[in-house]
Amino acid sequence: MLLTATTQTQGQIPGDFCEAIEGDLVVTFSDCHVPAHEDDMLRCREGCPPRFFGLSSHERSTTAIVRAGPCLA
Repeated sequence: MLLTATTQTQGQIPGDFCEAIEGDLVVTFSDCHVPAHEDDMLRCREGCPPRFFGLSSHERSTTAIVRAGPCLA
C-alpha cells in the first residue's frame, strides 16, 4: 500500500490545499507555523492539521489517499 497525494477531496474542509503532484508518494510531517508552539510541538495536535510532503514534487498537501502498489516480495 502506498500513500499518495490527491485532489479528490479538496474543498471538503476549509483550508485544504494540494501543491503536490496528483499521485506523488507522500509522507506525513508537522508543518506548524504557530510561534507559541515552537517549544512544544505536541500542542500542534490541538489546532494544526497534519500535512503530507510529496517525495517527488517536494510540495505539501492536506489530502492523501491509500493506493495499492506493486508487490516487492
